[in-house]
Amino acid sequence: MFMAFFLYWIEVIRYELGNNLIFSCRLKRLWAALPGGLFFCIVVISNPWGFSVEVIYLAAYILAAITAFFMLEEKSLFKKLLYILSLLCVFGCVDEVIGMALSHTFEERGFEAGEASLIEGAISTGIFSNIEFGENTDKAETER
Repeated sequence: MFMAFFLYWIEVIRYELGNNLIFSCRLKRLWAALPGGLFFCIVVISNPWGFSVEVIYLAAYILAAITAFFMLEEKSLFKKLLYILSLLCVFGCVDEVIGMALSHTFEERGFEAGEASLIEGAISTGIFSNIEFGENTDKAETER
């Protein structure tokens, strides 16, 4: 269940990187993700409704998207919704490509769906981080 909690944080980080890379719009008040994460952790640990693991992982994705929606600097609600939905599509595509590339390994190792999602999210976050920070490094080198 703690993997779902880590998945939530990976998703929040991906939304920050994705918004900055694609829309040049940052998330503000990053501390605001903490209450959502704590709430999610409490619900996951107690699981009062007896949700399956798949539903809990889906809730992590949804809660991260909602959190990112409220943290976006953009003032227009329509643009916020457009940004989040666009990033949701981008992340889904990137995760699917990574998942297809690693599906054989996942099957051999006996990973569950949640573990595979966590690995896919971590890899795509690494890709977005490399693009974000690699771009800044290139700019710094050309300014010298």
